[in-house]
Amino acid sequence: MSRKQHLINLSEAERSGLEKISHSSRASIREKTRARVLLLSDVSCARERGASRTDAEIVEQLGCSPLTVYNVRRRAVERGALESIRRGVQQQRKARKLNGRQEAQLVALTCSVPPEGRSRWSLVLLRERLIEMQIVEQIGLETIRSTLKKTRSSHKPWWKQMWCIPPQEDARLVAAGALWAGKMCWKSMNELTMSSGLGCV
Repeated sequence: MSRKQHLINLSEAERSGLEKISHSSRASIREKTRARVLLLSDVSCARERGASRTDAEIVEQLGCSPLTVYNVRRRAVERGALESIRRGVQQQRKARKLNGRQEAQLVALTCSVPPEGRSRWSLVLLRERLIEMQIVEQIGLETIRSTLKKTRSSHKPWWKQMWCIPPQEDARLVAAGALWAGKMCWKSMNELTMSSGLGCV
């Protein structure tokens, strides 16, 4: 049998800290699992105290994978027991294409009246106008699409929900004072400004 790598030898302070994390209601399940792996792996503590367990015993007791046990021990040796519990900072995080102000300008532009001859803003038109207004130097269509898709339809400020009433029913409904059993639909602010009809989108 190959020798166990990354032996865990915890101090009393480290054991105390890990025990608190393993029973904390504020810690995530992942953090609790990592803390319990280290407590069970501690070779400085007797098996009678629930330590010095083999990888197979830890996997069976916690229901995690052998790779998880190995990675937790490795990070503890490299970074320290308590420091390895918390999630590390992502090293290769991609920078945001648009900052908060640029995103707000994009949304405001989307809510504005589209160019003459157009019924609505397309991704290509939005890109051209953003560059023309010097909001950005270059931007991809996917960036614009994903930025506008961040919120659900019900939270997008450029859409307004209303009852879809066919134009031919307007006079009859007003005269009868009745509610038309129609369905809810979404209309963009551009369409509300440019059209007096209430057709479904």
